[in-house]
Amino acid sequence: MNRELDQPSGWTTRLGQNPAEITDFYTLERQLGKTVEMVCFSLNSGNQRSFSTALFEEIQFQPDQGVAIYGHLVNILIVGRRLQPLFQGLTLRRVKEVKEFSAQEWAPEDLFIEKIRIHSDYGEG
Repeated sequence: MNRELDQPSGWTTRLGQNPAEITDFYTLERQLGKTVEMVCFSLNSGNQRSFSTALFEEIQFQPDQGVAIYGHLVNILIVGRRLQPLFQGLTLRRVKEVKEFSAQEWAPEDLFIEKIRIHSDYGEG
């Protein structure tokens, strides 16, 4: 039996062609049961740092302060607004990438990430 290559089947039919949700600020896995092993943090400078989600011991969300990720070897602070969906995705280990952008480019009601600060025993960056 020949199957057409352009016809999706299985879970891709239910989710659409792309099992990842890609926004201007983060990429989120949508496939049920799938988690990510590494999260990449992309900074305005062009620098990128990736960390294993196994390093994240605690993740906190405070609307007025942002999302804080604490671990034995790394602490990361994500400052912005409307970060609740990002926090939820991080706690479920579904966020693959977090991107930093300038607040001036976005409307006040949109989610945006103003700054990502990383302190790591592996080195600053």
